[in-house]
Formats: sequence, structure tokens, C-alpha cells
Amino acid sequence: PRWYGESAVPWGEVLDRTAERYPGKEAILSGEPITYREFQELANGLARGLLHLGVRPGDTVALWLSPRPEALIAQFACYKLGVPLVPIDPARRDLGEVLSQSDATALFLTEALPGGPSPLETVYELLPELVEAPPGKLLSDRVPRLRHIVLCRGSRRYKGIFSLEELYTRGEGVGEEELEGIASLVGPEAVQHLVYTYGHPGAMLTQRASAAAGGLLADLLRLGPEDRVLLAFPPSHPLWLYPALAAVWAG
Repeated sequence: PRWYGESAVPWGEVLDRTAERYPGKEAILSGEPITYREFQELANGLARGLLHLGVRPGDTVALWLSPRPEALIAQFACYKLGVPLVPIDPARRDLGEVLSQSDATALFLTEALPGGPSPLETVYELLPELVEAPPGKLLSDRVPRLRHIVLCRGSRRYKGIFSLEELYTRGEGVGEEELEGIASLVGPEAVQHLVYTYGHPGAMLTQRASAAAGGLLADLLRLGPEDRVLLAFPPSHPLWLYPALAAVWAG
């Protein structure tokens, strides 16, 4: 089957291939539709923004987001760089422990999450240094490697935190060749996810394992370009991850 033969293809490249095959097809239907070409450009632009901040393979990026387009875009931006993701359960209250254990360098968050604590309130309580730190210059003994916090969706600016728009603007100074050079180094055994949810304290998921799982699910469901997949779970849940990967795999 195709999923077995192509399980060594990194997910950043899977998105590139799907965007080439179906550039004008709708990829994300939430608010204003986003085509696969636009999805690819948004993910690459965010990846360049992360490169501008100094995020490189070997770093880790945490996501504390609701099920919105920004979560998918940030997810695939990290896949492009070969940077492991730490998707955080909306209901978790031990944020500091997860960020510290995972050595997270950057954290993407939103103002509010349904059914969980306020991410902003939690972050400012955990990291009081953030109020005085310029964005990207956080220094905290509690989370020693964390430098960058990015607000994906908010009503105003917050001290010590980048907006998503700022990150895209900073990424404009990073060339496509630099991004593609790093993307070309992402191998099938690169760690893609560190899972701290649902009984898995820091379990590692590789690119190859997720490619096989996403491709197999697409085959089992017989997904094709005419189908649509509803993502109703938070981005930390396996029932977000695997259906999202299957959808991109199938186009």
C-alpha cells in the first residue's frame, strides 16, 4: 500500500506534495476557507518565523491551543523543521512540569480554552518574569529553556509575548533556501511528538510511525479528495492528530 511505501516521507514533504497535487482545493474549512497552497504557504511562513527566533532541530515546541486553523498551521510548521511538538491537554494544570521536562523552547497558546484554565493567566502565574522580559528574551529558573511565547489568537498585545502576526513578519527575512535546507535534513526517525496526555508521560512518536498511522487510517477510511474530515477534539488528542494527518495524506 502507498502508506507503507511512503512512510519514510516527512510530514512537511507530505503537505508539499498534496499542495502540488491539489493547490486550489480547500484544506481547512473554519471561517474563511484555506486552500492547500495557502496552507503550505502559511505553514512555511510560520516555520521561517521560528527560524528567525533561533528555533532549530533539537529544540522542542509546545502547543496549548484550541481546535482552530492556527493549531494545524503551527503543527505543520514544526513538521517542516523537524522540531518535536508537545501538544498540551487543555485541562492540564501542571504546565510548568511539562514545559520543563520536554525542554520546550517555544510555546504557542491562545487567550482562552473551553473547559480548561486560562492559558494566559496560567503562563503569567508560572512565569512572573514575563512581565518585564521583551518578547523572545524570557529567562526563568522554572522553565530554563523556554524563550519564546506566541499568542495565536488574542484581542490585544501582552507583555513578553509575540503575536502570530509578528512571527510571520520576522519570518519574511528568512530565505526559502534556508528553510528547505533544514527541511531536507528531517529523517523518518526524527521525533515528531512528545506526548504528555492520556497516560503517556513524554512518549515519543517518530515521523515514520505517524506517517504509517495517518496513511493507514486514510486507506482504512478510503479517504479521497472529495471527502472531508471533522476535527472535533483538541490538538492534544490522538483523535485530532491521526485524522488530521490522514486528511492531508489523502488530500
